[in-house]
Amino acid sequence: HMFGPINLFEALFFDAPRNDVTSQSVKQVIRLAIISFVSFGYATGVLSGAGPLIEQNLGLNAFDEDILVSAAIIFAGIAAPLGGFIADLLGRKLTIILSAIICLIGTILSSIALNLYFLIGARCIVGIGIGLSFNTVPLYAAECVLPYMRGLVVEMSDFCIVGGQLMSGIINGTFASLVGYGLAWRISLGFGCIPCFFMLYLVFKAPESPRFLAENDLDAAKIVLATLRDPNQSIDQELQAIQNQIAIETATVQTGVWRSKRVIRALYVGMGLQILNQLTGINTAMFYGGEILEKAGFSTIQSIWGSAGLTLFQIFGVYIALNTIDTRGRRFTGLRSLALIIPSLILVGFAFVLDQTFLVFIFLAFYLASFGSGLS
Repeated sequence: HMFGPINLFEALFFDAPRNDVTSQSVKQVIRLAIISFVSFGYATGVLSGAGPLIEQNLGLNAFDEDILVSAAIIFAGIAAPLGGFIADLLGRKLTIILSAIICLIGTILSSIALNLYFLIGARCIVGIGIGLSFNTVPLYAAECVLPYMRGLVVEMSDFCIVGGQLMSGIINGTFASLVGYGLAWRISLGFGCIPCFFMLYLVFKAPESPRFLAENDLDAAKIVLATLRDPNQSIDQELQAIQNQIAIETATVQTGVWRSKRVIRALYVGMGLQILNQLTGINTAMFYGGEILEKAGFSTIQSIWGSAGLTLFQIFGVYIALNTIDTRGRRFTGLRSLALIIPSLILVGFAFVLDQTFLVFIFLAFYLASFGSGLS
């Protein structure tokens, strides 16, 4: 099957004539995944533009701002591994509901924070929520959609995360221009409640994962799988494949096959790619985009809008990756991205040394588009 982002968009919103995609259950699953990743992107990206506003309003120093930015990420990192255990124990739907409620509570508390310590505590709560959802939602989506759609749907996470970051940048810029800084950052943080509400609305209408049900109630798994597939096709073969996979995974854990050199080598490659992903500096650009532009010579308002503009370039890069990752391969896509990232970062450094404000923005945009085009 050749199935790209445009096909997915048409199927979700324009009732494209594809029986396997236009199933209402499949649509609900994909929409839930999309809004969950938008929520993650908004929650993590909002401080890029709101950071300078909070700094001026609460009188933060550099250390205070570092702690504030890091709080959500640290707790997301703690919560993410726990998400898998909770999802296996309670189910994918309940875990997603729990994550949305936690994120909603943290977001509300963030918007009404009276001081720095209150705000840091609230952001820690947000981190727990996004950590749980970031681990569980891709798993849930992959278990519900058809095999040939799984790669695209999971890869769409990047597109939606950056879309959420763009949304946060636009809201930051809009309210920073319309109201005082002290109110603008509160409104921007508070807007994060909206995707949380949508998550709760969509998750209640979505089915449970057939993979989770197959471990506990085979009849229920069969009923749910039937709603997720073309009614003219038999689901017995897929259900049997799910049962076989569960048996293989159970045997793997019991026999210690995961300790084989082949599996360990694959694990090292996966971990290495994730480490490389982080070491290229994306978190610096993501969380301190506004600060970087401000230090390059832009005004506070210009840096906030500039941060939103940079996100557009990353979205462009992610779109390129979505259209090539299944046609040119993962290796090509990753190496192409890395080959572009290296010169872009060197150019950003030269732009700062030469004190060229506009060139800093241009080369940062080049960097984010390069990162989005594969390594992300």
